[in-house]
Amino acid sequence: MIGHKGLTVIPKKKYTCQLDYSMTLVSVSLDPKAKIGERASLFLMKDDIKFLLCTLRQGVQENFKLDLPFFKNEKITFYSESTGKSPLNLVMFHEGSTTNSEDDSEIENELNEKLEEELETKIEKKLEKENNQKKKGNNQNKKGNNQKKKANNQNTKGNNQKKKGNNQKKKGNNQKKKEASPNKKRKEPSVEEKSKIQEKELMEIDDVKPKKKQSQSKKITQQSPKKRRKNKKK
Repeated sequence: MIGHKGLTVIPKKKYTCQLDYSMTLVSVSLDPKAKIGERASLFLMKDDIKFLLCTLRQGVQENFKLDLPFFKNEKITFYSESTGKSPLNLVMFHEGSTTNSEDDSEIENELNEKLEEELETKIEKKLEKENNQKKKGNNQNKKGNNQKKKANNQNTKGNNQKKKGNNQKKKGNNQKKKEASPNKKRKEPSVEEKSKIQEKELMEIDDVKPKKKQSQSKKITQQSPKKRRKNKKK
C-alpha cells in the first residue's frame, strides 16, 4: 500500500523517529507566512552526523523537490535552522503491507502528539516568562512609588520645620516689639492741653501764697513785745 505523510519542522527543534517501513522524502517547502528574505535550512542527522538537505528563502525559492529514500528500521532525525520563526513543511511517500494502514495512523498520531506537546511547552514557557517580566515590572513600580512617598514625607517634614522656624521668628519679633514699646517717647501735649496745664499750675501757686502770709502773721503774734518793738523800729 502506497501513502503519503506530512511533517512540520519548527526551527531549532529535533524530530526523531524509528521507521517501521520504507519512506521517501520528495519535497520541502517554506511556510507561506514567512517574511520576505527569511531563510531556512533543513538538516538530516544520522549517526550523530549532520547533513544539509536544502536551503529555502522567501521571495527567491520557497520549494525544493528531491528523492531521498529511507529504509525500514532506520532511525532518522530532522532539524531546521532559520533566520526567523517560520517552519518547514516536509512531504514523504511510504510503502507498507495491507496491515500497515493502522501503523501509519499510529505513527502520524505520535508525531502530532509530539508536536502538540512541544508547542504547549513552548507556549507555557513563553507565558511564564511574560508573567515573570510583569511581576518584575510591578515590583519595580512599587519600589518607585515607595521612594516617591518617602521623598514626599521628607519634603513635608522639611516644610513643617520651616513653618516652625518662621513661627519662632515671629514670636521673637513680637517679644522685641513688646519690650521696645515702653521706651517709646510719649506724645507731646497739644496747645490746648499745654494751656490747661499752665492754668492749673498758676492756680496751685495762688493757693500756696496766702498760706505763707498766714504763717508769717502767726509768727509775728507769737513774738514777744520786745521783738515786736525792734521790728517796728526797723
